[in-house]
Amino acid sequence: ATIAELRNRHRDEPVAEVMNSLVRQHRTIYPSCGTACYFYVYFQNPFDETAYFEVAVNNVKAARASATTSVISQRGIVQHPPEQELALVTNAAEWRHLVQERGFPAPRIREGAAYAYELFTAKGSFFLESGESVALPFKFLSFDAPIVNSAVSGQSAPHHLVDVGGAVGTGPTEKRSTVTVQRIRGAVIRTVDVFVSFQPCIID
Repeated sequence: ATIAELRNRHRDEPVAEVMNSLVRQHRTIYPSCGTACYFYVYFQNPFDETAYFEVAVNNVKAARASATTSVISQRGIVQHPPEQELALVTNAAEWRHLVQERGFPAPRIREGAAYAYELFTAKGSFFLESGESVALPFKFLSFDAPIVNSAVSGQSAPHHLVDVGGAVGTGPTEKRSTVTVQRIRGAVIRTVDVFVSFQPCIID
């Protein structure tokens, strides 16, 4: 690191520590097995200058997570599950769909920008001007839902489990993930603890 980078890092750390302690959030989501669950987290640049940030989920940066998301065919069929169940939505078309169809806050249209939804770089980082805010979109998609084999046990499935008849084993009914937003080459600015509570999956 250069002297300038070290100076900026030490200057930003006190601000970042205060911001993180004040705005640490807790979110609970209620997804079902195999169904994408979306939510957003407001984030504002607390510095008096334009700054670059990056998002990580459980210490995995968005650049890696976005590269391992599930592949979906044109018919909407998931060809393989994502390696990272919770990830930042970096795809511009998917983000725009969330704004238009689900009422998510739209990103700011900067003067001279060709496409407002192309906020994130190929590496998953983004920049905000001083005081600028954005609703960071996230998606949770998991196929690791709790299951029970009532055919073997002879009992009906509890309300929080899915009776799939013939499947063996059970999975967790709850999970926890941690989302962090960090200034590039700086300190963590925002931490969000995401609690996942799986909902019943109805099988006709």
